[in-house]
Amino acid sequence: MKERIRQIMEAENLTSANFAERVQISRASVSHILNGRNNPSLEVVTRILNEMNYINPEWLINGTGSMYKEGVDPNSIPKEPDLFNPPVEKIDPSPSSNQISRGNEVNALEASLREVAARALENVSRDVAAHASKVSPREAAPQGFEGAPQASDAAPSATSGVNKPDKEISQIIVYFTDHTFKVFKP
Repeated sequence: MKERIRQIMEAENLTSANFAERVQISRASVSHILNGRNNPSLEVVTRILNEMNYINPEWLINGTGSMYKEGVDPNSIPKEPDLFNPPVEKIDPSPSSNQISRGNEVNALEASLREVAARALENVSRDVAAHASKVSPREAAPQGFEGAPQASDAAPSATSGVNKPDKEISQIIVYFTDHTFKVFKP
C-alpha cells in the first residue's frame, strides 16, 4: 500500500509534509509508512479516502482497478503547483504588453550595466596602474601584516627589469531580487 500512497503523492505533486497536512496525519506517520516501518492504519486509509474522494478505495486497499474512481478525469483534479509544474490556468502563452515592456526594460538595463562595467574596468585598471607606480611595496603595508604585498605581488620596479601583467577583471556578476543573476565579461 505504501507504493500506492507514493503514487498518489506523485500524481498530485505532494511532498510527504504536504500530504500529511492535507490528510491531517502527522509527518512522522507518513514517513514511517513510506519507509516501510509501519503499515497504514484504518484511520489513515479513511482519511485519505475522505480527503481525496476521487481515489478508488479498491485500488488503494487491494491494488486492483484503476487509481481513480470510474468517471473521474485525472486531468481535472487540481494538483499542487511546484517549480516545474506551475498552475496551468496561470500560464499565458502570449506575452502581455506589460511583459514586453519589462523585457525591454531588462534589455536596456543589461546594456546600461555593460557600459557601466566597461567604464568601471577602465577606471579600476587606470587607478591600479597609477597607484602601483606611486607606492612601493614597503609603503603599502607593514611587513608581516596580513595582506602585505610579498615580493611576488610587488609592482615592477625599475631595478628588477621584470614586467608583470596588470591584474584584470574577468567577470562581474549582478544579482537580481528574483534570485537570478547575470554574468558580464569584458
